[in-house]
Amino acid sequence: MRALAVIVAMLILAGCGFHLRTAQEDHLPPRFANLRVTMSGSGLRYPKVVLVMRRMLRDHGASVFSGQVPLPTLALMGETLTPVVVSINNSGGAAAYLLDYTLSFVLLDAKGRAILGPETIRVQREYNFNPLNILSMAREKRYIENRMRRSAARQIVARIIAFGRRQSAARAEYPSAPPPPFTTRHAH
Repeated sequence: MRALAVIVAMLILAGCGFHLRTAQEDHLPPRFANLRVTMSGSGLRYPKVVLVMRRMLRDHGASVFSGQVPLPTLALMGETLTPVVVSINNSGGAAAYLLDYTLSFVLLDAKGRAILGPETIRVQREYNFNPLNILSMAREKRYIENRMRRSAARQIVARIIAFGRRQSAARAEYPSAPPPPFTTRHAH
């Protein structure tokens, strides 16, 4: 009886268009299987967001390199985290914050030309503040910030995967057509 219920549930889900992701769909396209990740202007050798991004790329099948290797490069350009007070307690202090996290990126080919982006990812989370438990609140804020970084990294990987699929589909649709020439307009 239980097996019948599972089969019926699977048929209903398949009929509505829901499909489980395969491991292949979750991996980066072969063109981006080897990448570099950089971040300018941080001042740190390995900013947290770069470490999170590298881990996320590895989880999606990429090999991540450092140094001046001529590979496609994911350039992270700007990370900001802005707390905004959304509610005030009886004594006039902050009771809840909205954390607004943004991360800008551009995907460059091996020659340093932008092929995706620049784009900005935005993630927002709310957290309550209790002035009587400051240490716990600081830990919660760091935890939320780390989750926001992972969410932004996941969104970037999803955009790279979608970009790779669009390119593969375009090549499959027009296999013999040469790529369009790069042109610029000049004012005369």
